[in-house]
Amino acid sequence: MNHMANEIEKIEQGEKAHIIHQNIVETKKTISSSFLRLGYLFKTAHDQAVYRTMGYDNWEQYLSTPEVSVSGSTASRLMNIYEVFVLEYKFPTSELEEIDISKLFEILPIVKRLELKQDVEGWLDKARELGVRDLRIEKKSYYLGTDPKDCKHENTKEVHYWRCNNCGEVSYTPFEQYE
Repeated sequence: MNHMANEIEKIEQGEKAHIIHQNIVETKKTISSSFLRLGYLFKTAHDQAVYRTMGYDNWEQYLSTPEVSVSGSTASRLMNIYEVFVLEYKFPTSELEEIDISKLFEILPIVKRLELKQDVEGWLDKARELGVRDLRIEKKSYYLGTDPKDCKHENTKEVHYWRCNNCGEVSYTPFEQYE
């Protein structure tokens, strides 16, 4: 009887885990949808100078208000994602919502270099199917023209760095300065 109770408990835990997982996936889609909508709204507010109508002197001043509280770089990245994927390449937001916004940020510099929509679709497929780490490896392969996993690291250079214990800043110094 005790064995059967353990089995029932495992099934219940599995069902609970599945429900939690499904909620995480759905919430991530909602977050991606919200970020895409923010990209659209930021672009509209910026292009139509809505911030001036509201009494702000410039875009950065508007973004730094307590209600908005977004850095200029974040607003710019969200606008760029909306401009490139939705306006330029005409991908429906419903398709982009399936992809984590951080992955869209990752592939954006590459996508901006591409000319064919099918090449962009290939990168969206990678963003949809790969984890962030593997997507970064693909990105590195694209830029280097070779797969980093195949590199034998025969052309290396020793690099030294220091980190300030007060502010945490890191500085890299070429090895030749130590000789």
